[in-house]
Amino acid sequence: MPPARTTDINQFLNRRQENWRRLEGLLQRVEQQGLQQLSADEVREFGTLYRRASSDLVTARAKTANAEVLEYLNDLVARSYAQVYRSRRFQPQDILTFLWIDFPRLLRHAWKYVALATVLMAAAVLFGWELNQRDPAGAYYMLPADMVKKMPVLREHWKGATGHQMGPGEMAAMSSFIMTHNISVGFGAFTGGILFGLPTLYAMLQNGMMLGILGQAMTTPETALTFWSLILPHGVIELTAICVMGGAGFLMASALLAPGNRSRRDALIERGRLAVLLALGGAAMLVAAGLIEGFITPPAFIPPWFKLSFAVGTLIAQTAYFALCGRGPQPGLLREFLAYEDTPKELPAL
Repeated sequence: MPPARTTDINQFLNRRQENWRRLEGLLQRVEQQGLQQLSADEVREFGTLYRRASSDLVTARAKTANAEVLEYLNDLVARSYAQVYRSRRFQPQDILTFLWIDFPRLLRHAWKYVALATVLMAAAVLFGWELNQRDPAGAYYMLPADMVKKMPVLREHWKGATGHQMGPGEMAAMSSFIMTHNISVGFGAFTGGILFGLPTLYAMLQNGMMLGILGQAMTTPETALTFWSLILPHGVIELTAICVMGGAGFLMASALLAPGNRSRRDALIERGRLAVLLALGGAAMLVAAGLIEGFITPPAFIPPWFKLSFAVGTLIAQTAYFALCGRGPQPGLLREFLAYEDTPKELPAL
């Protein structure tokens, strides 16, 4: 082997050995006592040293044929991987713990991204409302293709002068369509974050404009009470869920657009975990909205005033949930979900 190459290898090993020994010391403590015994700084250091050792293993395979070094590094990385991404037996109460403690904490932590999605949708609602008020024919052609297929149900009502009032069956069918549409929008808004957030932006604007157009068209003396009593009971939670999932998409996009001092890959891994958890919480909200859609919204024997009162109740309960839940000292499951982060107060800066 040429002397220069030998020197390079020796320098590489000398520079890295201290990090490997430190990782091995932390790893032994984790294997004996568990990750929860490390401090917040040590947990973060453990994750950083593990990622560096993984990179060193790749470099060592290319630079040296020293079987002893390769075996040592391979064992160190494999053992560390087992602790960082260790499997955990799922328990039913974990769902309640996540929803009661972790989800509201994460939403408050990522509030800027959820707020961005909310503002975009609200602006689009106002735009669609004003557009349909000024030019109903033009607004009609700005609706998505699947919504246009439903337009024959609404055509007579939109003529206005006929005084046509939609029947309960027609209104329920339209309400169910909107729910299905919103679920697809929510997941599309989240996954669109991987494409620098452009599909997320489109989903927020397009869905908001659709709601504005339909809301303005249906807010007449003949149909407003029936329409809103069929939309709002589940719509309060459903629209919030879409904004949460849109915020998750923007959070993921931020790792690509503004990774900070990290590489885009590391930033995407870190923020992507948070984004996935936010999206899972949003999905749980969509399930709750679907249950309301199935049992509260359709029955004709439930008077509209009760449905609207129920919608107000969901708004109050939802606000209290996000404002108050998860504020205590309970650790929740964030350490399990995020692999190497410690307490909720130590979540990565966004």
